[in-house]
Parts: sequence; structure tokens; C-alpha cells
Amino acid sequence: MKAVLCLILLMTSGCALLPKKKNYVKVDLKTHLSENFKDAGNHQKKYYVIVNDKMQSSISSQRIAGLIKKMLRDDNYIVTDDPKEADFAVVYAAGIGSKTIQTTRAVWNPGKSFTVTNYNSSNYSTSTSHGSTSGSVSYVPDSYDLLIRWLDIHIFEAGSIRNASDGDTQAVWIFEGKSIGNRASLNEVSPYMLSAAFENFLKPVENKKLFYEMN
Repeated sequence: MKAVLCLILLMTSGCALLPKKKNYVKVDLKTHLSENFKDAGNHQKKYYVIVNDKMQSSISSQRIAGLIKKMLRDDNYIVTDDPKEADFAVVYAAGIGSKTIQTTRAVWNPGKSFTVTNYNSSNYSTSTSHGSTSGSVSYVPDSYDLLIRWLDIHIFEAGSIRNASDGDTQAVWIFEGKSIGNRASLNEVSPYMLSAAFENFLKPVENKKLFYEMN
């Protein structure tokens, strides 16, 4: 009776009992913190996020800018929409590239069938037999593309940007993150790269890997 009841429960619950496959995003990151930067962790300073209007997707750019502002506020930093009153300016860029992986793939070569005819000279008769050779596996060159999703964040002293000529100012903190996979949506992956950035915000980090379970 118990066995029958268990079977009924399995049939009525369908696939609910099967564990759902989890997908993860791996973020490779590194940061650089200027030795002269003395305001790390100072929550009285104001940050201004400069929207990147040169990105290929304006929607992705606006989304990243909004997430940076939200994460700054969540970490109790002050975000201002007035660049004149900002202490620091946040500049970002993001995109998707590709990397071709060279590999090989196995190809099954089926065996060939054959027929052998034997002639018996003593009674002038013939006999026929059939057979086949064994199949084999060979390896041929192959390749596939992986997508490289990347995000860079630079933080500058706002005064240095206002007063310096083009290319004449240095960032006080730099984040460089990338994630390799097969998802082509930057909007889908950028929140995880931003999480990696703010887990290490204003910290010096060398070649760190973080894993995030996708929602």
C-alpha cells in the first residue's frame, strides 16, 4: 500500500521533485587603488555617475548607470546628480567580445561490408559469405566561440576632471571585470559583474574569481 501511495505522489507531482539545474556566472576581476587616495570608506563624499553615451546599447548603459547609483546608495555613499558638487566622478564602460576556441571533435567511421565468393573445383560449386570490417573513430579540427562580457569602472577626483585636459588625469580606483560564457545579453550579466565590483569597492585586488548563482 505504501509503495502504491509513493507512486501516486510521484505521478501527481510531476517534475517538481527533480532538482532544478543551477546556472552560475563567474567573474574574473582585478582592481587598482591609488596610493594617494585617502578617502576610501569616507561616506561623506559625494559621487557623480557619468552616463556613458558611447556604448553600443544606450539601454544597457542607462541600466548600468542606474545600478551603480543604487549600489552606491545601498553602501551608504552619497550620490549627487549635480557634477559641480561632486567629490568623485564614476566613469564606466562595458561590452561583449568573443574568443574562438580551437578544439577537435570525434567522428565515427562505420565499418564496410564485404562479400567473399569461394569456388570449389572438386565439385564445381561456389559458396558465398558476408562480413564487415570494424568501425573506427577519427578526430577532426573544430572550433567554437565564447562570449567575453566585460565591465570597467574608473573613479576620478571630480576636481581633477574639471581642471585637467583630456587624458591628463588619473583614476584613484579602477575595476576591471570580465565573464566568459555563452549568454549574449549584457543586461543579464552586468548586475553580477557590478556585484563583484562593489564587494571589492575601493579596495586593491589582484586576479580574483567570484561565482554567482543566476536568478
